[in-house]
Amino acid sequence: MRREQLEYEAQKRTLLKDKTNLQEFYNYINDIPMDERKAFVGSADHIDHSKAIDEELRSLKQPNNIQGDPSRLMRITKLYGSSTRIRNEVAEAFGLSAVQVKNYLQLYRAFLRAQK
Repeated sequence: MRREQLEYEAQKRTLLKDKTNLQEFYNYINDIPMDERKAFVGSADHIDHSKAIDEELRSLKQPNNIQGDPSRLMRITKLYGSSTRIRNEVAEAFGLSAVQVKNYLQLYRAFLRAQK
């Protein structure tokens, strides 16, 4: 599960880095002194950039939020077959069969559900 989470995080970082300029925008915002940030919101730069972000999100086919704009929360799915690949790597690393790893994972998930 940890490897799946790492794979998911790596995919998310890659998507954000390759498909958007959100990190550049966050860096730009963080460079604005705190006492000037309220003035920035609503400025022409802020409005232009927000429109650009919305266009990027539309191109990524993000679902719309309740205001009708593309949601700023990125939906990222894991790669097809990544769970099988990870289970196979774990099995090889620990000298187990892929079926044993799958069974252990199912037991672990059942344990986690029982803890809730």
